Amino acid sequence: MLEAAIVLEIVLGKYIEAAIIALLLAFNAALGFFREGRAQATLTALKSRLSLNAFVRRDNVWATVPAAPAGSWRFGEALAGGGGRRRRASE
Repeated sequence: MLEAAIVLEIVLGKYIEAAIIALLLAFNAALGFFREGRAQATLTALKSRLSLNAFVRRDNVWATVPAAPAGSWRFGEALAGGGGRRRRASE
């Protein structure tokens, strides 16, 4: 919409108003670019602080284990409590 306002102001011969609108549009674009860069930096910082370990209970003992990526386990094994590990009869 502001681009159309700039064109309309130029057609009407109001060059100062067109320049002011263009300046405000450029300032807004630069501000958006700067804020996007800061948002990306914040996201990167949050990802670096993300815990890569999980606190789990196996065989009635709580332990800290490396967290697996989402989708790397099977739902049935999780419900059964096996955690993907098969037990031998001797255990």
